[in-house]
Amino acid sequence: MTPAVPRSSVIQRFAGLSLRWQIGLFTLTLLVLSLMGFGYAAWAESRAVVTEITLNKLAKETSRAAKSIGRQLTTAGSIALQVRDFPPIPGIYRSLDNDGTDLEQVGSTTEIWIDRLATIVASQMNAHPEYRSGMLLGGAGEPMLHVTRNANGEPEVATQSTPAGGKRETFSGTAALPSGAVYVSPVHRASRTLTIDVATPCFDTTGEFRGVFLFVVDAETIFHEAADTIESGYLDVVDDRGLYVYSGEDPQYVISNREYRKDKPVRGKLLLEPDGPDAVQRVVAEDERDGTALIACYEKLYFMPQEPSRFLAVAPSIDADVALAPITDLAVRIPLAGLLVGSVGGLLVWWFSGRITQALHQLALSSDRIAAGDLDADVPTIHAMGEVRTLADSFRRMTGTLRQSITEAESEQRRTRAILDSTADGIITVDADGRIVNINQPALQLFDYPVEEIRGQDAGRLVSALARQMVERDRSPLKEGEVRRLGAEVEVTGRNRRGDEFPIALRVTQIDHKGDRLYIATLQDIADRKEAEAERDRLFQGIREAVRHLATSSAQILSTTAEQARSAQEQASSVTETATTVEELTQTAEQARGRAEEVAQSSRQADEVSQSGRDAVEQTFSAMEHVREQVESTAENILALAERAQAISKIISTVDDLADQTNLLAINASIEASRAGEHGKGFSVVATEIKALAEQSKKATNQVREILGEIQQATNKAVISTEQGTRTMHEARQVVKRAEETIEKLAGTISVAARSASQIVASSGQQAGAMQQINEAMSHIDQATKQTLAATQQAEQSAADLNDLGQRLRDLIDREGQA
Repeated sequence: MTPAVPRSSVIQRFAGLSLRWQIGLFTLTLLVLSLMGFGYAAWAESRAVVTEITLNKLAKETSRAAKSIGRQLTTAGSIALQVRDFPPIPGIYRSLDNDGTDLEQVGSTTEIWIDRLATIVASQMNAHPEYRSGMLLGGAGEPMLHVTRNANGEPEVATQSTPAGGKRETFSGTAALPSGAVYVSPVHRASRTLTIDVATPCFDTTGEFRGVFLFVVDAETIFHEAADTIESGYLDVVDDRGLYVYSGEDPQYVISNREYRKDKPVRGKLLLEPDGPDAVQRVVAEDERDGTALIACYEKLYFMPQEPSRFLAVAPSIDADVALAPITDLAVRIPLAGLLVGSVGGLLVWWFSGRITQALHQLALSSDRIAAGDLDADVPTIHAMGEVRTLADSFRRMTGTLRQSITEAESEQRRTRAILDSTADGIITVDADGRIVNINQPALQLFDYPVEEIRGQDAGRLVSALARQMVERDRSPLKEGEVRRLGAEVEVTGRNRRGDEFPIALRVTQIDHKGDRLYIATLQDIADRKEAEAERDRLFQGIREAVRHLATSSAQILSTTAEQARSAQEQASSVTETATTVEELTQTAEQARGRAEEVAQSSRQADEVSQSGRDAVEQTFSAMEHVREQVESTAENILALAERAQAISKIISTVDDLADQTNLLAINASIEASRAGEHGKGFSVVATEIKALAEQSKKATNQVREILGEIQQATNKAVISTEQGTRTMHEARQVVKRAEETIEKLAGTISVAARSASQIVASSGQQAGAMQQINEAMSHIDQATKQTLAATQQAEQSAADLNDLGQRLRDLIDREGQA
């Protein structure tokens, strides 16, 4: 056995062929595969189309065949119903019920009606050659008439009737049906002929069952007519038991134990399923015993609605090989056509690839000369070769561009060297052994070495950190052109030619250059930077101290401001309570003035009563008694008013003390603001406003104190007048019995009381006005105190913001110091 060639070996052999052979083989393979692919797709699509067309055609033929069988049996049932309704059968039953004589139609007997029925049946059999016989069975299944065909095929009445047992199944099935129904029997063999009984039950006028009338139909004739509608293939008819009742493939299958599902297992299984489909069309693979594929359909026929499980299935079949024979021929012709096209294409590709490879060979020779260093080598001129000519032109342009690029590269190398020498930082290139490969001018000046003396020397001579052990710390592989930075910038010590050491900032980068590992070291003299950093640290220390002092001062200001805010809050609460008390005093003064007006009105009424004479002494006594009560009430109200005024005086003293405290608070705030410097200017303005509000509060308090003094004097006068009125009313009560003698004196006394009452009204009015002024002053004080509280809270917020700023500055300075 020859061993299989490894795939890699085949690829290597193909790669070793010339380009001409590769193009030819590749093109030929592509053509063959393409034609095979297109051919298979065309064949498969054609097969599917032909199969679909054949299935549709077979389905239509199946439907025509099923309709042909159904139409024949339906017609037989309709004719049986018509014959049943003709006069002979009812006449036969009437005659039988009357001893053989029909009373409705005179002269007719049972024999006459039977003869008439035989004539009708014979005429129907002549019109329908597929009817083999017609029969009338009695109520017990006994034969009453049997018309059959003789040897010439003519209808005649049988001399010997068929025994009733021969139609027992048909009789029992038909007898169970209602009037107007038709019974179709299963297919059975009679005298080597397949027949089907089409029967209908008969009833008399009373609705009593009297017998069965039926036609015996030649099933083979019906099936042959249905088979004639199948233009291709053959037809099978199967009953509900899965047995053949007609077979276009083999007549021996009919009315035997031959099961349809053994020959056609797929359709046979579907037919016998209880819920199987009534119609199917498909390509059934391996449906025959010998494995032949079929294009198959079937359609079920139901004749008995009362028995849906009974049916006949019309199932034509076509061998797939016969139906798809054109497609099979196409499958043979397509590869032949592909072979022919491939051969012609291969010859054309072979000729054309030869021209291409010849031109490419010339280009390869020119490329070898250029690769050897002969940049002036000529590139051959290729004519009329499409992309090959384009390749030659591109190669020619590439050669010119290469020459120009080499010139520019040399110029660029010189310019790069000049740029490296002009940089401020020193650059040293070190190889994998730690030797200096290249060094720019700033580095030479930094270490005070000539380039001839230092190139090729150990880099640790200049910077100990560039020793061999340092450059070997990362030996992981690098890609071509890859750059890797070795750590961050570090501070190292350099040594110049004189042996002096100085600080240097070092950054090292690792690269792969044409397979060699190189280290690029960038050096910067950081002596000046170190001095600048020291100076910055000293400046930063001073800023840190200033910020800490600012944070401490802002914390003190915040504490003082918070205390002032609490004091202002307490002051605002006290002023609010005072304002509420003054409001209540104002209402009380209004009530006192109303009472005083009532007293004045009573005094005028008493004066009028005293002028009326002795007849009104009793009324005068009562009126004076009322006046006495009013005067006592007025005295009580005035005393209460005096007590309220005294309380207001105490509150005013408290407000005065609050104003002094606010003034002192403003002075302290001004002092703290001056300590804060620029940051305390805003707070100084707030302190000035607080001081101004405190002075306004003190002035308003003095005004309220003066008004309260006037109220107290008026109240004292009212008290004295009230006491005098009380004494006068007491005397009037003692001399009321001598009213007639002292009426003039009483009138004078009442006049005095009236004047006193008027004075009380005036005093009460003044008192009410003074309390109104006090109320307005307290409202101003309350508003000023709320403004002071708002300003103090704003100052507290400003101090809090200042303290927060100081804390953040201190935290920032602390972090900078830690860094």
